Amino acid sequence: MRLATTMRFRLFGVGGADAAEAMCATSSCAVGTGTCSHTVGTRTSGAHVAAQHSSWVRCARGPHVWGWSGREGSGNAGRRRGHGWTLFPCAGGVGARRWFRRSHPRARTRLRLRSRLCAGAVGRGLRSSRLMPEGKGRYDVPSWDRRLVAAGVRDRGLRADYTTAARVFARRILAHYAAVRLLVAPALHPHVVAAYAFLARTDDLADQGPLQERLPRWDSWAHQVTAGLESGHADDPVLRAFLHTVAVRRLPHHWVHTYLKATTEELHFTGHATEADFQRYVDNLALPALMLIEDLQYEGGGDEVFRSRCRSFAEGLQRLDFLTDLTDDLTEGRLYLPQEDLDRFGVTRADLELGQDTAGVAELVALTCRRTRKSLTDSRALLDSTSPGFRPLQRALLDLAEHQLSRVEGSGTSVTRQAVGYGIRVPLAVLFRERRRLRAGTAADA
Repeated sequence: MRLATTMRFRLFGVGGADAAEAMCATSSCAVGTGTCSHTVGTRTSGAHVAAQHSSWVRCARGPHVWGWSGREGSGNAGRRRGHGWTLFPCAGGVGARRWFRRSHPRARTRLRLRSRLCAGAVGRGLRSSRLMPEGKGRYDVPSWDRRLVAAGVRDRGLRADYTTAARVFARRILAHYAAVRLLVAPALHPHVVAAYAFLARTDDLADQGPLQERLPRWDSWAHQVTAGLESGHADDPVLRAFLHTVAVRRLPHHWVHTYLKATTEELHFTGHATEADFQRYVDNLALPALMLIEDLQYEGGGDEVFRSRCRSFAEGLQRLDFLTDLTDDLTEGRLYLPQEDLDRFGVTRADLELGQDTAGVAELVALTCRRTRKSLTDSRALLDSTSPGFRPLQRALLDLAEHQLSRVEGSGTSVTRQAVGYGIRVPLAVLFRERRRLRAGTAADA
């Protein structure tokens, strides 16, 4: 079982031309055409070489969750001796406090996602990241403390619980945490973080380890959640933060109960016999999991139209997840594609496990892609029902889902041999496009 909304992309070890493209995705310059006017870093024989352009502070001024780092040896010795300046990323924003001004022969630089710094910044309640000025005035990214205040979380104990939830979310799904941090309104952000952390914790407890170990662990967790919904109290900090979010946003309890019940059944999952079985799976598991996040936009939950549009999105995401993780699921002994679809094209489970490139497998993948495309197209109407504070993230998730589906369609039968991700350039471009629109104040009008 996986969170179908997880964004998976990494930037570790990117350098040279790839790094230039990644940096350029944050600005309005042409990517990959050689017209970039921003400085990036490369590595040549272990030495940092700065490209001869204007100033790469412009590339770094946006609120990113990654950055360049230059160090000599270990720790901060290189910086203390003045061998280089380091650009520090923080949770949800790059504080462009320092940048490479001069290099050292042993200095190294690479573009990376920094989960340690990103999660650590949340724990320290970082002050607002003051970014480089552009023209007149400055642009400040609200700190975690300010977001907690905006969300009405003022109790000291609760703030610690939400901080723990943020750490869990960031360490579990760092890329998605970054998107939430950059694109969700401050007053809603801590509640979305709490919901994602709850889903991540629940998913891990139900999915990791042998079944005989998972069953008692899951029973204990399900009991804690059920009792917590009734009493409002819990021992687990992630659960306490989630319960507070449920109470403050008046999230319908039936979504939680339905999700827990379906997850219990998922522990003994053997496969979907028919399309109708899959539709019940969406109604009982995928949709409730999605609604724990989507319904936070409106106190008391959204209306029936909103729910039906979320249902289309949940179905599309779930079908997409079945395709992108097909090879991993088969390795773990699970197959989520309906058996009647396999029978329709004369495909056996062994054909999929062996990665057979047959006409039947190609038709099976194509059929699932068409159904997924229809669901994602229908879910575009969800943007009309989305609140302004959540719309940038909603639009990014829709765009990334369609992008990943296009990659699956291009992969064809190879989805049975390797998982299909998002890539790097498009997720970055989508993320920073939405961030620029948000900064320009146009996201609510789009």
